[in-house]
Amino acid sequence: MIITNNFVLLAQSPYDNYAIQFLMEKLPTNELNEIFDVLNENIFNLSLQQFSSNVVEKSFEKMD
Repeated sequence: MIITNNFVLLAQSPYDNYAIQFLMEKLPTNELNEIFDVLNENIFNLSLQQFSSNVVEKSFEKMD
């Protein structure tokens, strides 16, 4: 998935983080596994930043 390759940059962007959150809301959880893998590898840094912390929060809502 193209999003997976650029996930960290998109999650940190003031506008693109909304696109990631929208995908998380609309796609089934089984299609988000690649994104969750990248997020797990970078969760500490992403959770500390203003925009990407929203993506981390949304992922917690969506993960099993």
